[in-house]
Amino acid sequence: IIERELVMMKYKRKVGKKYLQRKSKESAVCLLIIGLLMGTVFVFGTSYWNKSIEEHEAIQVEASFTSYNEIHGRRRLKEVSVRFSDHEQLYIDGSCADKKVLEELEKLPENTKVRLVVHPNSNTIMSMKVKNNEILNFENVQHHLYLEKVGFFYMGLFMYIGAACGLLRLLQLQKKKK
Repeated sequence: IIERELVMMKYKRKVGKKYLQRKSKESAVCLLIIGLLMGTVFVFGTSYWNKSIEEHEAIQVEASFTSYNEIHGRRRLKEVSVRFSDHEQLYIDGSCADKKVLEELEKLPENTKVRLVVHPNSNTIMSMKVKNNEILNFENVQHHLYLEKVGFFYMGLFMYIGAACGLLRLLQLQKKKK
């Protein structure tokens, strides 16, 4: 009986190692693919969408405000979608939409003409003015988008490091096979 149990333990250990290697290979491939995709989006996508621009490079728009909607993520305000009767929907980045901005939008009557400066690479509002009242300041938005871009750049680098770890794990498993 003891010999039989020893044989069964060896078999389980052998089968367990193969199972773990297969799972390890699958997780390494997932880490590699996800790391490359997310890293690319974080490093290059955010750099494009939040690119620093001069005010004269932006798109100047005058539109009639109708409403806005706050879009929340898990822990914070993600963005504010702003709707217009004579223009497509545009967005205020969550990092730029502080309490003052939200209060100003709340007070804004429907069909009010607003002057907007829009980022050319995204639908992000960089500046918003109603007559002489400035709701969003171009320089402040530019600064917040720059900080967000830097944060996403570092997250992208972290994702690339994860992809490199996945690749190294795959190479280790390949060596063990031989």
